[in-house]
This record gives sequence, C-alpha cells and structure tokens, in this order.
Amino acid sequence: MLLTHKKLNKGPRQHSRSERIYLKWYQSKLWKGIRDLHKRQNPFCVECLPEVYTNCAPGKGGVADHVIPVKSGKTYEDQFNIFFYGELQTLCKRHHEIKSRSESKGN
Repeated sequence: MLLTHKKLNKGPRQHSRSERIYLKWYQSKLWKGIRDLHKRQNPFCVECLPEVYTNCAPGKGGVADHVIPVKSGKTYEDQFNIFFYGELQTLCKRHHEIKSRSESKGN
C-alpha cells in the first residue's frame, strides 16, 4: 500500500496586530492615491535607472517603496507618519524583493 501525505488545511493565516494595521493602511484610498501619484511622477526604478535596465519600463509593476522602513518606527504614531508621509522611491519588483529580504535579515 502506498502512503500519501495530506496537506492539513489550517485555514487562513492569522496576522499579528501590526500586520493587520499595515494591511488596512495599504488598502486605504489615501495610500492608493499617494502610491499612484508617486508612480506617475517617478515611473522608473531608482536602482535600474543608472543601468537603463529594460525590464524597468513604466507599467511593468513598479513598487512605491518606503525609503525608511515603516517597521523602524518605534511607536504607532512614528509608523503612521513614515507610512503616509515618509519619502518614497520607485523600485522594480526585483529590486524591491532584494531590499525587503535585506531588511528582514536586519541589514
């Protein structure tokens, strides 16, 4: 008899309180307006621009990235201000993933 493993369905992932707050902020009309305006004014990845990297054309899924990580704020108010009023930069998906991995490792 061949044994198979069934993947246990544990339901949707439970988010921490701070993750739920960030998700709510990212879904807000205010953030979407800020993000869209930034991407219209700054359509190219700041990392690719010097290389004139062809995958970084406008409309290729650029990300409005917070220069100062939101999680670096010590208080809720600090994080709120960084999120909605902090400096943004456009990054392509590749460079955004690299930056995010680096931040999660604490570099």
